[in-house]
Amino acid sequence: MSKQVGAAFPCHTLPVAENHWFFGRRDILRQLENHLTPADTSSRLSSTALYGLGGIGKTQTALAYAYQKQEELDAILWISAEDEYSIQQGFSKAAVDALKLEEAHPQSHQKNMILVLDWLQKTSAKWLLIFDNVDSHDILDDCWPISKHGAVLVTTRDVLIATLPIDQGLEVNEFDNDEGAEFLLHLATKRRRVKGEFEAARQVASQLGGLPLALNQMAALINAKNYSIQEFGVMYSKHEKRFHRERKSGWKYLGYQHTLNTVWEISFTNLGDDARACLGVLSFFSPDSVPSSVFKTENPGELPALLLFCEDELK
Repeated sequence: MSKQVGAAFPCHTLPVAENHWFFGRRDILRQLENHLTPADTSSRLSSTALYGLGGIGKTQTALAYAYQKQEELDAILWISAEDEYSIQQGFSKAAVDALKLEEAHPQSHQKNMILVLDWLQKTSAKWLLIFDNVDSHDILDDCWPISKHGAVLVTTRDVLIATLPIDQGLEVNEFDNDEGAEFLLHLATKRRRVKGEFEAARQVASQLGGLPLALNQMAALINAKNYSIQEFGVMYSKHEKRFHRERKSGWKYLGYQHTLNTVWEISFTNLGDDARACLGVLSFFSPDSVPSSVFKTENPGELPALLLFCEDELK
């Protein structure tokens, strides 16, 4: 095999600068390192999917891992997989700008993808291919490299995508209250500092469900207004919906354009009718550990039309 391309190694196509405000996720980064960095004698492709809620930090974790490996790997190729156009642009950037493959052309998107996949298969270079924000198995079917070395990292909201051909799936979870408080204080550098702020930060983290995107955006509001954490907690309780719509400049999710509202809208748009009905019922219960028995019935004939999907047709 050969490394030959027109570009000098290392050559990477990372979408944004390194996020020096990245926080936590040490266990996930350690697992990625262990699984995606096989022994030199390995003759197989390694792959992992990070899955979890929108705004949970999957992309930022993948980006942190990529920067962690940038000195060690010859090529890190980042493909934004939100839609077909983004995928085409990602492979063309890899073929033309990064690898400088001889037959690549900026407008020959399909050919560029084939050229990149062919290079990944034949090269002896150390490479990492990242598919960010995959929402369909079809994307992986069309773009999956056939190789006996290298590594693939996928981010997705869908746990079902974290299966074949992917080796393993790692769930990215919300921060617990202590982690969330530390993250909020880590970001809110312009806050007005008062006694008791850590406990107040724990309460804010709990209110926000430990969601990193939410904590990040609220820290930007705290910095913009020079709130203390306690003051912000009071304001958030009064103006929750308004805060969810806002995104202050200077926040620390570089390259991420969604507010909390748009993140949830994207998630809900993809739900089918049965899933929407299920979510509506669950919204009246505790958000954690609702038993599946709630949706089981001994008398299907008593179910309203909206909940007929709860009937077990095989029973």
